[in-house]
Amino acid sequence: MTECSILLEARHPSQNIMRSYYISAWHDLFDRLMVEIIHGRIGARGKSSVFFMNNQEEAIAFIIAVLKKRESSVKRNGVPYLLKYYESHWDLNEAIFPFRQIPLFDDQHCIPEKKQPPIHTIIKEGEGLFG
Repeated sequence: MTECSILLEARHPSQNIMRSYYISAWHDLFDRLMVEIIHGRIGARGKSSVFFMNNQEEAIAFIIAVLKKRESSVKRNGVPYLLKYYESHWDLNEAIFPFRQIPLFDDQHCIPEKKQPPIHTIIKEGEGLFG
């Protein structure tokens, strides 16, 4: 059973930044607590790392430390990570909160389209197509 699953993504197509960061925690067959991190470019195979934890508190502290590092991506890459998926039996709401914020114009899907003013034409009698 998965104890925790978190998926973060950082996208900025004009800067060619498409990053994914996945954190998952579960108990294996021997009841050891494992935390797996998969990160890399979206659409590519990504790098995977597995860490064994002694207890739940150690796993939570490790996940919070990893999330704190992802928070600083704005300073490092100029693009924030956004929360795409979150499911957890643990209380990680404070660590997840910064990723729930929607930054303005972080990718092209969030940029509002510029609305064109409506075109009003006044056609006088005798000036139309068939006039």
